[in-house]
Amino acid sequence: MLIRRVGSSIHIDAPAKVNLFLEILGRRADGFHDIETLMVSVDLYDSLQFDGVDSPEITLTWASIAQGIPRTLPVDNRNLIVRAARLLQEHAGVSHGADIRVHKRIPIEAGLGGGSSDAAATLVGLNALWDLKLPVATLHELAAQLGSDINFFIESPRAAVCCGRGEQVTAVPFQGTLPMVLVKPSSGCSTKDIFQNLTLTNEVRSMASALRAVHCGNSVAVGQEFFNALQDAACVVNPDVAHLLSAIRNAGVVAAGMTGSGSTCVGICRSVRHAQRLVRQLRSQRLGQVFSVSAQI
Repeated sequence: MLIRRVGSSIHIDAPAKVNLFLEILGRRADGFHDIETLMVSVDLYDSLQFDGVDSPEITLTWASIAQGIPRTLPVDNRNLIVRAARLLQEHAGVSHGADIRVHKRIPIEAGLGGGSSDAAATLVGLNALWDLKLPVATLHELAAQLGSDINFFIESPRAAVCCGRGEQVTAVPFQGTLPMVLVKPSSGCSTKDIFQNLTLTNEVRSMASALRAVHCGNSVAVGQEFFNALQDAACVVNPDVAHLLSAIRNAGVVAAGMTGSGSTCVGICRSVRHAQRLVRQLRSQRLGQVFSVSAQI
């Protein structure tokens, strides 16, 4: 998360994330699932601007929306940005509001955490705008009330292990950069449908090798350990995922897999130049939105 103050405004670039490892440990009594995941921040950003207003009103405006993202994104309480702002407002007893403008670039229903990142940016940005001086621990408590991935973005580490519902975040060392291509098809994935089609087993895959690979910054080693327990279910729910994975593998990546609950698929590349070349190749196949990114911030 990149934060700067411009005059009286707070500007934040909120990154996307990629899951390099995602295991489902079991179903919880509250209906959620316990997970263990290794997430990295990547240099694909939504940009948010926060300005204070004298009234208690929270207004959200889409300053721009990238091609491929619906123009009908909500600006009311259905949006995590608005819910995060109002939760912070209520918690801190703030009587004034904010005008929030967003340049939206991260695809939605993509497994890239764009909505969660925007919500985290809202908590961090309004904490600064309203001069609340709330500690990071309090922002984490509020984030956990809003959603599972939001805590990862509060401190925006380069890499972290996330457990529980995803709200328990432990930053881990990350060496170098990890070049990737991301391909988001026109279709999305319903997280609810993915979990309904998930088959749980007693065998739990260890993250240890994936952590070692990230520590040393070796893209080949990272690719060998790339794993997502939701991927098979996603291929059943959305055939576009299986088609994309095949196309990315055929393009010559180190490894291919899905991030989060989909539908974005990821190709691990040998170098930034390799990723940029594959972007041109994959865009020519009209598979959807294609990005070249690196795991850095």
